[in-house]
Amino acid sequence: MPVLEFAVLATLDLSLIVLILRKWGLASAEGLCMAYAFMAVVTDHLELLFDYLARPGNLILGVHEFEFRVYPTVVHIIGLLALTAGLLVFSSRPRSVALEMSEAGTALLRRTGIAIVVVGLVFLGVACYLAGAYPGPNFFQALDVFRTKAVSFGGFWYRGPDIMTFGLALVMASVKTRSRRARASLLGILLLMMLVSFFARTNKGGFEVAVLWSAMVLYIYNRKGLKLLFKPAAMAVLGAVIFLGIGVKNVMLSPSANRPTSAGIVLRSSLETIAARWGDNSTYRGYCQFINGLPAYHHYFDDYKVGRYALTSFVPRVLQPDKADHPFRGLGFMIYSDYHTYPMETPAVEIVGSAFADSGFLSLILYLFATGTFLGIFRGLAATPKSSLHWHVAYVMFTLFGGLSAEAGIISIVYVLILTSSVVGTAHLLARGTELGRRVRTNILSHASHPSHRSGVHWGVEGTES
Repeated sequence: MPVLEFAVLATLDLSLIVLILRKWGLASAEGLCMAYAFMAVVTDHLELLFDYLARPGNLILGVHEFEFRVYPTVVHIIGLLALTAGLLVFSSRPRSVALEMSEAGTALLRRTGIAIVVVGLVFLGVACYLAGAYPGPNFFQALDVFRTKAVSFGGFWYRGPDIMTFGLALVMASVKTRSRRARASLLGILLLMMLVSFFARTNKGGFEVAVLWSAMVLYIYNRKGLKLLFKPAAMAVLGAVIFLGIGVKNVMLSPSANRPTSAGIVLRSSLETIAARWGDNSTYRGYCQFINGLPAYHHYFDDYKVGRYALTSFVPRVLQPDKADHPFRGLGFMIYSDYHTYPMETPAVEIVGSAFADSGFLSLILYLFATGTFLGIFRGLAATPKSSLHWHVAYVMFTLFGGLSAEAGIISIVYVLILTSSVVGTAHLLARGTELGRRVRTNILSHASHPSHRSGVHWGVEGTES
């Protein structure tokens, strides 16, 4: 009976996720979030069924694993319904996020991308200075302070490589596909994006971010470039590189004194990292354990701790020394099946879990309805035909930076909104300033090259010397 009940609820849950994806599209904040959620739920359910039928010894709770997921799946369905209701308020007929770019728009996109790369480079330089991370064997260990500690000078500096990667993706989208060298140019920019994302971040992997973001940005701004670059053979090679890159990065992140070097260790590391995120003992099961165990630990979230942190997380601790800590820091025992925990880790509780934590169904419905409403307004402002390109770029950046995260949930919405808006606004000023300077130089050169000006005499309309 629990298996049948689980199957019915799982089908309804997945149907809602697919509905959101189909109606609002993958190229949106809600769509990309649901794509990750879909992967988490599907991989969990498929491996669960496989273990039940072929490897029952792998089931942590035996047949009770199905019952373990029933109530959290009900909560998940209600949360998705609240999000959908919010989206319908201002986005019942969503406009496509994809744009048909004119030549002038493409040129502006290129300048904006270059300016964003410059901003990201500044962020990276400041982050390295603050963390004392300089080229050498301890670079990753020093830079990892942004991910392992609540730093006082603001963790947003760590997003420099992500900002650079996004800026390069915009430059990639501005490549003219009719050129004979178009594919080589696209590949060259993609390679640069992959190198930046892999070698300047301490997250596991890195190649996948560059590939996903380039595909999404090309889909939105340059469909021909997407078809030209991501051919089946290229996708197969990139998939293999991403898989191996995860294991290699894990090796690079380990202390140099204990760093393994064999190919077998690299492959096993890649498999273990992927299994930790996708499968029946990863993201979705962790969410289920969190929901089931929440009544015993609800005191951790008194006074709407998650909601308050979501609204104030963008404030650096140097400006607010008494700022509350991340609400899920050190709560691994509520998420992991073996109940392990790391004091400074902030484990993922999934989008629905983050909204449910504060006050059960009340906060779940309130937070996700408000989130859906906000996303509908933001998309409407960005996708309208009269909208500025920089509004549109800010929305795309917000989407790719996980403004609505399938893993972190609602925690980062305000933080990512302010970060991306500030970066794009600064890039806009740089791009406009550069263009204005170019026009001034052109006018000066044109003015100086006129025959009447070379002689030092200016002639008025009447032909008299003025």
